[in-house]
Amino acid sequence: MYNNKNVQHILTHTGQLFASLEDSVGCIWIGGDSAALFKYDGKSVSQFTIGLPRHCITKIVEDNEGNIWIGKWRGVFRSEERNFQRLLPVDEFKDVGICYSIFKDSAGNLWFGTMNSGVCRYNGKQFQWFTSRDGLASDWSGVNYEDSKGHFGFGSRDGGVTHFDGKNFQRLTTKDGLPSNSAGVCGEDEKTGTMLFTTEHGII
Repeated sequence: MYNNKNVQHILTHTGQLFASLEDSVGCIWIGGDSAALFKYDGKSVSQFTIGLPRHCITKIVEDNEGNIWIGKWRGVFRSEERNFQRLLPVDEFKDVGICYSIFKDSAGNLWFGTMNSGVCRYNGKQFQWFTSRDGLASDWSGVNYEDSKGHFGFGSRDGGVTHFDGKNFQRLTTKDGLPSNSAGVCGEDEKTGTMLFTTEHGII
């Protein structure tokens, strides 16, 4: 960890670390290629394994209620209560497999990107799935960005990118000028309001 003055070593872990989050009370959550989930409260590191199978942690997100959501190579898990005593599997994802991205939008909805099952939106009460049949560029997709208009950009591994205005999907591929169909959305041009895309060949 870097505190603007020096580097502080707070965690000893022999594997790779893929996901991190600073929650609403200032704690740092870290996950990687093991079942362990770590929390740093500014003084000490706690390790959590209860309820987690031994698969890579891909994403950590906090919802508006203070619950922690964990994306893994085998589904999605959620904290049972705010004080984080246990992680519970989310039944909606029990047959999905890999969840590689979780994104919280400005309305507090959670978007889950999966490998081959499309994208799922959770509004706090219900799950809604979107796939290539609905207009996604690929079922291997994840929400990367929400622009100032409340529109969403979906990146994909091999199908290009998808723009979603809340009602309609628009797919963009190499036929539309993308240098590669393996692409994501990384931001928005403040002057023009257009989305910026990341590809294997740079940012456009």
